[in-house]
Amino acid sequence: MAFKADMEQVEFLNIDYWFYAHGGIKSFEGMGHLGRMSDMAFCFASCSAVMED
Repeated sequence: MAFKADMEQVEFLNIDYWFYAHGGIKSFEGMGHLGRMSDMAFCFASCSAVMED
């Protein structure tokens, strides 16, 4: 899953359950600067193919 830009310019974004249980996603690119997100509960839960670097 690739994003065009990081999330530095986005404020108070709720990304609850965005990728919940999407087993086919193996990696994410361009999702840096997530400190301004208002809620990320379960965003990556059950993404079984994603590996941490």
